[in-house]
Amino acid sequence: MMIYLFLVNVTLIVFYSLYIGFLKRLTFFQWNRFYLLGSVLFSLLVPLGIFIDTSDPGFIERTLPALNLTGPLYGDSISSVIDTSDSLSHVMPPVYWTGVLLSLCWLAYRLRHAYRFAVNADSIVSFAFFNKVVLGAGQAENGIVLAHERIHVKQRHTYDVLFIETVHAFNWFNPVLFLYLKELKFQHECIADAACAEDRIAYAELLIAQAMHINSFPLLHEFSNESALKKRIRMLFTARSKSRSKYLYFSIMPALLLSASLTWVFNVSYRSIHAAGNVAAGQIPSDMKSSWRGSLSALQLSDFRSGMPIDAWKHQRTSEDEKGSVFTAVDISPQPRLGFHHFRRWIGENYRYPQEAIDAGIRGKALVSFVVESDGALSNFRIIDEPGYGIGEEIINLLKKADAWLPGQQNGLAVRVAYTLPITFNLEK
Repeated sequence: MMIYLFLVNVTLIVFYSLYIGFLKRLTFFQWNRFYLLGSVLFSLLVPLGIFIDTSDPGFIERTLPALNLTGPLYGDSISSVIDTSDSLSHVMPPVYWTGVLLSLCWLAYRLRHAYRFAVNADSIVSFAFFNKVVLGAGQAENGIVLAHERIHVKQRHTYDVLFIETVHAFNWFNPVLFLYLKELKFQHECIADAACAEDRIAYAELLIAQAMHINSFPLLHEFSNESALKKRIRMLFTARSKSRSKYLYFSIMPALLLSASLTWVFNVSYRSIHAAGNVAAGQIPSDMKSSWRGSLSALQLSDFRSGMPIDAWKHQRTSEDEKGSVFTAVDISPQPRLGFHHFRRWIGENYRYPQEAIDAGIRGKALVSFVVESDGALSNFRIIDEPGYGIGEEIINLLKKADAWLPGQQNGLAVRVAYTLPITFNLEK
């Protein structure tokens, strides 16, 4: 989800930059209107391509912090040694959706306020709101003002504004949408002005007269809004753009290609993955041995059958999503429903040492792997390293009794995540 929002907002900024650089000064007001609306719509739709995935999800392999069965079970929380990017990925969604909720509430409040003003207006303000035209005091007989406001109603300009406001509520952190809204409303006024200003000088004088002592309402289309007055009058007397200037709208093509390319890169980033060699089944890569304390591992189990190779990989995810492919980045990591600390405690309280290990006074480490499926179930248990005496088998028997986890997610899709669990123990006769 965060990647989608990133792509949406980058595309919005690129499109707006093109508008400011090439199109803002053109007098093709209707074209500019549709460019602004189309830019926002395109920015929302194209990044959806990162979610297109028709193949089987792959693995993401993580190494859990070592579980020391000889020390205290209630020491540092396991979350303190998990990659900090995971903590951030869990914090960001609640913050984002809280902002969305507050923004939608603010929008609803302003809509209600604008509606009440439109119904009960009793002032000199003339404006249009959805399909309603309100003429200010003394303007009932002014055909120019009425014609101007009817154009806003006929072309459904209020719906344009509401669309941008809604998009902004879901992208509340991006100020560029304020600029989109400001420019869109200006184009609305220019469209209506161009249709009504047969006598440009008289029309400009009317705008100035109407602008005196008028407050601005962002969701309304006021006949004369003081903040845009100078630009509107300047545009009235600007020479019409030549038809060949419409070719400037093709400047959007590089931006379209950039947006599509970014979407493709984030969805098909398997090209950034490279093999780091093979490791015999049942062995642990040296870089993995040195990173047991919660760091990301990069182990691909291409087949769990004995004697089959284990491929080591580096860098990040592939969306080829072949069975067993590996990611070393994930939006939301899977976790036990009651948290990692409870999971650690549960293992410590329920693990039963095999009698033969007790008799032999075994001390050392064991390493087992398992897969958190896309539905949260634990599966594919495997002993990677153990000292024998049934230590590994007992760990796996215990893990099979564990409750389902909350599944991991990548780009909004549930994915299979392979975990390795190191356990340190020290038994004496």
